[in-house]
Amino acid sequence: MIVVLDTNVWISALQFAKGRGIPTQAIEKAMSEDIIATCPEIKGEILRVLTEKFLWEPSRAHAALQAVLARAIRVRLRGTVKECRDPSDDMFLECAARADAELLIAGDKDSPRSRLLQTDTHCYSC
Repeated sequence: MIVVLDTNVWISALQFAKGRGIPTQAIEKAMSEDIIATCPEIKGEILRVLTEKFLWEPSRAHAALQAVLARAIRVRLRGTVKECRDPSDDMFLECAARADAELLIAGDKDSPRSRLLQTDTHCYSC
């Protein structure tokens, strides 16, 4: 199964992994059983949050993502999706569409669930 994970899931799993919460379990399952889809925009946002908000060294943040994304599908966005109330969430929908993802795992209450349910992609909120 191809899955897209939003920034909240990534940050919760990478920053707070010791808690072994649902985001950590979601990423571990995606790494071992599924294929993660991503794009430069998602990767850039994760790196920005880890380094600016949580003060990770850039090399540590890059290494953590590289390890998780070793088998990932990488897609290029065209900026054609404009469906979310929060425009910064559109990249997750477009990434899911371009990768033919079956699942989008979101960590916020404002996830674009209603838009996804109109397609073949399903949304699970952590």
